[in-house]
Amino acid sequence: MKTIGFLKPVRVEWLNITVEELIKGKEKNEIRDVLKRIVSNYYKSEDTIRKILTILMNTWVNAAEKNMCLRDRGVDLFKIANPDEKIALHFGMLMVTYPIFNDVVFIIGKAFYLENKFKLEYLKKRIFEKWGERETLRFSIDRIIKTLKDWGLIVSKNSGVYEPRTKVTITNKDIKAFLIACYLKANERSYIDINEIENLYSFFPFNISVNLNELMNVDGLNVNKIDSVITVAVNRL
Repeated sequence: MKTIGFLKPVRVEWLNITVEELIKGKEKNEIRDVLKRIVSNYYKSEDTIRKILTILMNTWVNAAEKNMCLRDRGVDLFKIANPDEKIALHFGMLMVTYPIFNDVVFIIGKAFYLENKFKLEYLKKRIFEKWGERETLRFSIDRIIKTLKDWGLIVSKNSGVYEPRTKVTITNKDIKAFLIACYLKANERSYIDINEIENLYSFFPFNISVNLNELMNVDGLNVNKIDSVITVAVNRL
């Protein structure tokens, strides 16, 4: 049975602070203490605070070994990123850290592509088909939806119906490359057709226009030609 893990909503500012503390060179216990003081201003339940801290720490501080190079690249990019780009960095790291988050954003993105809206009931049905119906899973889906709504990536129109907000345009080629690497790792794909990238369901909140020259000159990605298809693969990330 796959671990869910994402059990509470997380605010962008908390994730920002997590990375900022990493950049300062703080130790793990110091970062956790800073985050606990901040989150405690919003919640009093020790269980709720613990679950939020776990998400924040797992996403950036305690990243899995296989994702550590990707994490380090994300931290470097955070230093030069604008607020919208920071959201993209957090979005990418949540994709690789939490499979449930990755699956939810894929299904939402596909629904937006087909109808420009999604129903919460439909989303839960599709997730239950893949993960099995569990109360914890139902709870997690609600918390991911609240997170995406709080980040300004989706908007509630009617009860249980959501629509996309205006897409965030990503122009920094290195952040585009980071998101592509996150997608490949999260979905355990070794490469992707360059023509797929701009229409990936998982990237529904973002406009990511790519060209061959950009991707050939960024760290962490390899561009190759397989027969007549141009492919993009993760290199060192």
